[in-house]
Amino acid sequence: MESDAEGKFSIDNVEPGRYWLSAERQGFVKMDYGARRPSVPGTVLTLEAGKDLTGLMFKLVPQGIIAGRVLDDEGEPLSGVMVQVLQQRYMQRRKRLVPAAAGVQTNDLGEYRVANLSPGEYKLFAWEDIEPGAAEDEEFRKPFESRRVDASLDSGVRKSVQTPVILRLAVQEEKAKQKFCAENHMVRRGGLEPPRDCSR
Repeated sequence: MESDAEGKFSIDNVEPGRYWLSAERQGFVKMDYGARRPSVPGTVLTLEAGKDLTGLMFKLVPQGIIAGRVLDDEGEPLSGVMVQVLQQRYMQRRKRLVPAAAGVQTNDLGEYRVANLSPGEYKLFAWEDIEPGAAEDEEFRKPFESRRVDASLDSGVRKSVQTPVILRLAVQEEKAKQKFCAENHMVRRGGLEPPRDCSR
């Protein structure tokens, strides 16, 4: 349902129960009722039989946008590159980098655009080719941190970011190295050392 010209809304004929309520509008970040900020769970609303819930208030935040281009080492644009925008969030009592939005691919001009972002700090990676979910693995991502781009986004701001690409060959070499290290792992006992290339 939609709010009226004054931003007021009413939902009728709702069965008693527990509900989550959210609001969204074009150009603003989707917000759950009771959430301290976007992208975090809101408050559960309990509706009892014969009673009304009134005075519910949302404060929507204008969305931010990160847009830019992905270039190769010679400054040429690259199409079909997967750009991922990650953000640190608490999960299971520790900070982890998780996707802040779905990954997007660059167009023929190497351009990309990621919208519906709330204010905050973001980390961008551009992959020529990568398996789904691989970039969320902290150990896998470590060797490519030097190709990461950090971006700070304010409310309602469009930020332009030029992002270097992580080549398919580099990913394949890292996967082969990790496989080699897993198959040739040695425990530091009796003077034995892990292969030098496997040390972080």
